[in-house]
Amino acid sequence: MFIKFNEHLDLFRGNEKNLWCDDAWFDVFSDDTVSALERFEAKDWAELEKVINEKNDSWLYACIYVMGEGINPEKEFDVLITTIMKSNNMAIKERCVDSIRCLLANDCCPTENQYEILKLELHTLSFDGILQDILSEVILKIKNYRLS
Repeated sequence: MFIKFNEHLDLFRGNEKNLWCDDAWFDVFSDDTVSALERFEAKDWAELEKVINEKNDSWLYACIYVMGEGINPEKEFDVLITTIMKSNNMAIKERCVDSIRCLLANDCCPTENQYEILKLELHTLSFDGILQDILSEVILKIKNYRLS
């Protein structure tokens, strides 16, 4: 299933195989990409974890966009945390924070280890305007999950 997932992400902007504008990808292929993600098995998640650091920013942005659905929260948190830690692209970090917000809104809670990493990593970020509000909301929700 990873192959299908990867093919859909390759259709996103900035990739050589891109035949679709951003809006069409979000309207059509993001749903297909989520469908592929829903059928992921352990080997597909392992493949994603293996290649994620080698992919370009456009592919990574599209990948992060479909995380946050709560399909496999532990794996989704892993992908988002890895990306926040390794990417230097602020747009990708912003997208990660929004996907984490979506996971939390779906009542998905990070593991204890993920919580500790998120607690440290999220406090190093700083955004402007509404994005800073979203970041503050995510930090508060993560803190509140641990208190309950």
